[in-house]
Amino acid sequence: MAGPAISLLISYFVLKAFLDMPPIHAAFGVIHGWQLIFIVVGLPGLLIALLMAFTMPEPARHTIPDQVAGFGGKPASFAAGLTSWFTDFGLALGYIGKHWKVFAPMFGSLFVGSLGAGAAAFMPMFYQRQFGWGPAQLAGLNVIPAFVLMPIGLFVGVWLAEFLARKGRDDAALLTQIIARLIALPGMFAVMMPNPWLVWGFGTLAMFSIGIGGPSQNAAFQIVTPTELRGKMTALYLFIYSVIGVAFSPVITGFISDFILHDESKLRWAIFVPALIFGPISLIITLLGLKPYEREVKRLKALEGR
Repeated sequence: MAGPAISLLISYFVLKAFLDMPPIHAAFGVIHGWQLIFIVVGLPGLLIALLMAFTMPEPARHTIPDQVAGFGGKPASFAAGLTSWFTDFGLALGYIGKHWKVFAPMFGSLFVGSLGAGAAAFMPMFYQRQFGWGPAQLAGLNVIPAFVLMPIGLFVGVWLAEFLARKGRDDAALLTQIIARLIALPGMFAVMMPNPWLVWGFGTLAMFSIGIGGPSQNAAFQIVTPTELRGKMTALYLFIYSVIGVAFSPVITGFISDFILHDESKLRWAIFVPALIFGPISLIITLLGLKPYEREVKRLKALEGR
């Protein structure tokens, strides 16, 4: 929760400092202010990567016997490791296929929901065109809900999941995620508000719901995933979010704006329509998977107890 909040605060100062600066002439070409921003915020990531590579130990695995079969041990060579990499992904896909009633709604909901997530990339442009708010101003304002609402949502989400679990709900993690997404639904109407403060106010619901539902979404997925396959299946899960949600889905909003509406002043509709379509459908898919998920948790509890 602190990472995105601090990043918004840093973004505010970086945008103020570099966005409108004169171009810098380097040996390999011209660096504009907006390009320099990517360099400034990207370089620290290399240091973190080196820190992780040389200081993070491999944790011990704790498995449930008979939950999944066919998982190999530590490979003896690079070639064996490469072979086991493909084998393990095949095993993960096979496990998903065998338990499709549990995983199909989880992956399907993420996929459909990600299709509507790309509109967020156009929000700074929307504020600029519609109300004259620059990206630095928007980043500065979003620091407030990021530092306040998201942490509050985090504690509310944990409390809610544990409360439901104490009540005997084996689907507590997934149900908490559903509740969080219901809270976020009014936020899809943010871009239809008549002034920027109402747009911003409705948009903060999304940050609050991420605080509630984010941890429970991860927990729900991990609970029903065999320890031996969590790395591979989490990679598949994040691939859908990153490639579909972050990289591809903004194209949908851009396509609607350029080829259907043909009017830059109607950007709010290009943002609103994907959210209106994909958000509720994603929620419905999650609801359809609630019962199969609950049955799977019960099965794994019985298997672990045995």
